[in-house]
Amino acid sequence: MGQSKLSLAGLTEALRKIGHPNCQDAALRLDASSKESFDLHLRHAGLTPQDAVAIAKALSNHGSSAPRLRSFSISYNRALSDEGATILLAALPLTLNALGMVECDLSDESGRMLLDWGQHATGLQMMCVEGNRFSPAMRQRLAGLGQAGSMPTVFA
Repeated sequence: MGQSKLSLAGLTEALRKIGHPNCQDAALRLDASSKESFDLHLRHAGLTPQDAVAIAKALSNHGSSAPRLRSFSISYNRALSDEGATILLAALPLTLNALGMVECDLSDESGRMLLDWGQHATGLQMMCVEGNRFSPAMRQRLAGLGQAGSMPTVFA
C-alpha cells in the first residue's frame, strides 16, 4: 500500500501545484487510493497547455510498479487545445481503457495524434472526443477506429 502511494507522489504533487479545485480533489482521491489501478478525471479543471506539461511529466515518470492508469478524462478544458492534448497523448499509456477529450478545442492536428495513439492503444475500450473542431473527414476517421472488430467505441 505504501509503495502505491509513493509511486503516485509525482502525480499528486503536479495536481496540487496546478491548484484548481478539481485537481486538488483528484490528488486527494489518489492519496487515499491503494488499488492496483486508478482513474484520473480532470473535467472542467481550467487546464492549460502548461498544466498539461506538468501532468504529462508526472505520467511519464509513473513507474511500472505503480498503479495502472485505467481511465483518463480532460474533457471540458477548452484552453488545452491542440498543444495540451498532444503533450498529454504522448505521455498516456497504451494500456488505457478509456479516454475523454470532449470539448477541448481540438482540431485535426491533435486528431491525427489521437488516431495514431488509438491505433496502438491495446487496452482502449472507449474514446470520447466529441464537441471539438475536427473536420468532417477527421471525425469519420476517428469514428472508424471503433469499426474494426475489437477496436474501441469512439464518440467523435
